[in-house]
Amino acid sequence: MANQMTLGLVSLYRPTLGGFNAAETRLAQAMASQTASALQNGLLAERTRTQVTQLSSLNRLSRQLTLANSLRDVFETVRHEVLSLTHSTGMAISLITPDNKVQWTYAYEYGEENDVTVVPPQEMNVGFTGHVLTTREPLLLNKYTNIEEMMRKMRSIQVGAPPNAWLGVPMFALDKLIGALVIENGDDPNAFGENEVQLLTTVSSTVAIAISNLRQVTEISSQRQEAERLYAAGQRIGTAVTSAEILAALAESGLLPQVRAMAIYTFNETNENLAVYARWEIKAGEFGSLCQLDQQLSAEDWPFLAQLSQTTPLHYADITADETLDATSRRLLRHHNAYSAAFLPLAIGQTWLGVLALYGSQPRTIETNSIPLINSLTSQIAATVQNRRLLRQTQASLVMREEQSLQLQTAAEVAAAASASSLQELTILFQTAVDLIQDRFGLYYVGLFLADESQQVVRLVAGTGEEGSAQIAAKRQLPIGGNSLVGNTSVDGQPRIRQNVYDAPDWLPNPFLPHTRSEIALALRVRGRNIGALTVQSATFHAFSDELVRALQTMSDQIAIAIDNAYLFEQVQTNLGRANALYQASQKLITADEAEVVFDVLLTFAEQSGLFQFASVSIPDPHSTQYALMVKTWNFGQPDLLPRRFQMVTSVPAMRDAPYLILNDDNERLLWGPEVQEWLDENGTRSGCVVRLMANERWVATLGLGRTTNDPITETDIQPFLALADQATVVLANQQLLKETSALYRLGRSLSSAITQEDVAQVTIDEIARYTGIEQGRVIFFNAKHGRATLVAAQGLPASALGSWELAVADDPTLAKLKESKEPLWIMDSGEEMPSTAVLNYLRPWNLRAALLLPAISQGEVTGIVTLDSRSDERIFTRDNITFAQAAVAQFTTTIENIIFFDEALRRAQELITLNQISARISGTLNAEDLAEIVYGEVARLMEPAVFMLAEYSPHDLHYKPLIFTLHGRRVAVPSRHMGKHHPLYETLFGGEALVLTKETELSRALFELLGQPLAEAGADGHAPQSSVFIPMLQEGRPRGFLAVQALPSNDYTSEQINLLRAISSQTVLGLSNARLFRETQENVAELRTQFNITQSIASSIDANLRIARMVESLHTNLREARVAVLLYQEGEIDLQVLGAHGYDAPPLSAPKRGWWARLSNTTPPC
Repeated sequence: MANQMTLGLVSLYRPTLGGFNAAETRLAQAMASQTASALQNGLLAERTRTQVTQLSSLNRLSRQLTLANSLRDVFETVRHEVLSLTHSTGMAISLITPDNKVQWTYAYEYGEENDVTVVPPQEMNVGFTGHVLTTREPLLLNKYTNIEEMMRKMRSIQVGAPPNAWLGVPMFALDKLIGALVIENGDDPNAFGENEVQLLTTVSSTVAIAISNLRQVTEISSQRQEAERLYAAGQRIGTAVTSAEILAALAESGLLPQVRAMAIYTFNETNENLAVYARWEIKAGEFGSLCQLDQQLSAEDWPFLAQLSQTTPLHYADITADETLDATSRRLLRHHNAYSAAFLPLAIGQTWLGVLALYGSQPRTIETNSIPLINSLTSQIAATVQNRRLLRQTQASLVMREEQSLQLQTAAEVAAAASASSLQELTILFQTAVDLIQDRFGLYYVGLFLADESQQVVRLVAGTGEEGSAQIAAKRQLPIGGNSLVGNTSVDGQPRIRQNVYDAPDWLPNPFLPHTRSEIALALRVRGRNIGALTVQSATFHAFSDELVRALQTMSDQIAIAIDNAYLFEQVQTNLGRANALYQASQKLITADEAEVVFDVLLTFAEQSGLFQFASVSIPDPHSTQYALMVKTWNFGQPDLLPRRFQMVTSVPAMRDAPYLILNDDNERLLWGPEVQEWLDENGTRSGCVVRLMANERWVATLGLGRTTNDPITETDIQPFLALADQATVVLANQQLLKETSALYRLGRSLSSAITQEDVAQVTIDEIARYTGIEQGRVIFFNAKHGRATLVAAQGLPASALGSWELAVADDPTLAKLKESKEPLWIMDSGEEMPSTAVLNYLRPWNLRAALLLPAISQGEVTGIVTLDSRSDERIFTRDNITFAQAAVAQFTTTIENIIFFDEALRRAQELITLNQISARISGTLNAEDLAEIVYGEVARLMEPAVFMLAEYSPHDLHYKPLIFTLHGRRVAVPSRHMGKHHPLYETLFGGEALVLTKETELSRALFELLGQPLAEAGADGHAPQSSVFIPMLQEGRPRGFLAVQALPSNDYTSEQINLLRAISSQTVLGLSNARLFRETQENVAELRTQFNITQSIASSIDANLRIARMVESLHTNLREARVAVLLYQEGEIDLQVLGAHGYDAPPLSAPKRGWWARLSNTTPPC
């Protein structure tokens, strides 16, 4: 068999020894397949030789066509190769014209080329070739198809004698039909067949590509020449300065050979009319003159221009015949001696600059396809036109910029002069500024007024020339709001501009300035205040332009800012010393590492500020929430008596929510406690202030400030202290955080080295006691299995106390409450005769007055508690201490979980090691009996079963085959037995789930009965084993065996042992499968070795007949001297030809289409 086609058959016959087994049949099939391949290869060799010849010619044709320089070369090359490959006496090629007609371009017949120029183009549906082009399919004709009659029906035009055979194929280039290739034979009507159709189709593809490539080369060459001319014209236009150079570049480019005249029209400023920018005329075949015209063109003059848009050109191929032109437009165009015209818009972006006009001397001399070519240059023409326009605008703006430059320079010099840093320098600034303004702008007079402290008048402080000096000497001043430009401007800050003072009713004549004709008054305004005015006067009318007014306003603003900066500078100098002290204090706070250093910084700043006469720092009393301790003072009280205890100011209602409290009179001082009032009176304090330092809503310290003078304390006075207090609060909070973080880090390192849970508990309570300073602490564990709580670690208790206290968990309401809330619980002993259960269980056994119980929560469950104990009812646990203790308990809980997880992981790792060892031994055994011994040995070593069973099971015949059965270590021989649907263990076996029995049941007895032993053998009492595990071994969802163990006691197997048995059974079923596969592989190897030897003998020769003879001999030898025959079936014949035989002489056999041959030829297996 080869390629699913029946070539023949191999016949085997053996009169003795019985039939052929499966291996012999497979061997015969393999040999039959090799024989078919040999026959097929012989047939293919002949076909290949023919195809190689054709492919060589096609390859040569392809190479030669790539070198062709003309269609003539292509036609001659194709003719030579086609005539050599086919039995043709003639060849012709037709191509499709642009107007979809067929034009014969080449014809050759009987060694001569025919003249095809006499044949006119014909329609696509005419003749044989038209049929090929219309259907786009090959057409094969000969005399049997009555070729002459078909020529008349298809109106075929024949050059020369009619042929006896005709073949035409369409030519496609990139899926585009371009023509047809035709061959013919005038002698032999059977010259062409399907092979020639395929060959000519392949040749036509190559020819079509060659023709298409030549056409593209010709078109690209033309486009390249056109692009070069376009590039040269663009280069000249890009460097053109005038319109004459632009039009000259277009005229001389050769892109418009039929244009007689061209012109550029540009829009005027309003874009309403077009002006002739330049015109170029060509007369008598030579370039004419260039003329510059001032003619204005509009849509009224040239109505057709109304149709022109910014993006779309206008084109009139024939002006005299174009119906879209009105009579006026046609007459105007003909006035230019134009018979065709085009108008192309000149635009840059969205800006429309003008029009490029082209005039042709004859109709259609300006074709539609030439418009895009010239249109590609319009952007460069528009750029040149725009550059000329911008040049004119730039020249006009330069004059304006010179004036603005003078104004800006003067403003800059005034700004430079306005850098006065003190009040003494202001006088120089004023005079310099007014002199600069007068000199640079050629003004008559400039003066500067400032408002006095009363804000009633403005006084002249600077003026130009002798007039200014005289007025200053006369102490000239004007009332603010009076009848003058300066006075009114000083009120509302609005500028007064009077271009003619004689027409201004609010102008006040100045006898010192008799030549004033126009005046400006500008307010000196800064931060919303009017501090003066600037007067600027000219001896001419209308002397002040808008630009000059803006420049003068800028300079007046700069002078006002300089004045304000000078006053601010004096104020800044006053506050600089105080700010420097605040900065130094702030820097010291940054590096402070102790609370005492922070307090010293606060007191030192109070001394350096000079605002107060004494200061103090107080902190919370650790033994009471109602009192504070004064720990640091400056110039207050007696330092040797510190710390001193007094009632906390934060307990005063007015101080509970306020960050500070100012006390300026005796009534406010009554808010202070009596102790503080007494100390204040001793120091002669008149007023005071208290500033609280709060960190995370927790009071950490208080800064007290006192003043012995009668000046009341203001909000401004205490602002620097509030800023410093905020920073001090952050520093103190960071110190506390660092202390807590260090303690937690130390605890973490200690916990990481702890090995047992008791070590972890002791390390945790020791670190909590060290950080919080508690008197006593305990760690209690819960044992859920036994329902008891036990003391495992303590601080402040003797070692003998550990393990001496236990509590029933189920009976303790305190533990139940902790488990429910999972939050810290505070309990206190108030001394009642009938105390609560919590007091009896957790306080009185250790003589405690109070305790805080912190639950240790692991995976959502309370596994223990940590207690913070106190023997004093006044002991207050701070928020920081509680927070630290909770963080420590969290680390403690995590460490306990890790220890538990580690112990569990260690146990599981040991199980995995054991399982891996067992798996390694099982996977390395390929014998089923040996594997059974290994499994039994491992199971017996791990759990010593009374009964052990390992068996294979066949789901086909429902029998199990025991591999090893033991009873009390003794082997029990059990034959293969049936386990059908009615057996008690059948459903369990097919269900796949392990059966675990903890006591004697019907199933456990059924399992024991598999041994075939009397029940008395099980135990001394004659009962079946109590504990049983039956595990089905499944493969691909079907049972392949089972593993079972039984023990005499009940509940003898733990979950770990059961899981281990499951894992062993999984490995065992794989091992048994591997053993079966290994056995089958050995059998297959022997069969393959025989096939290999025969194949080697056959393959040693390349001759098909010799290979068949050797195959027949090998089959005869290896199939126990069977009679062998190889028969070949030939298409169209009824007999089977004998190619080789051994053992008998086989004559040709008849192969009827019905019967055994039809059945064999339609099936693959032998029969």
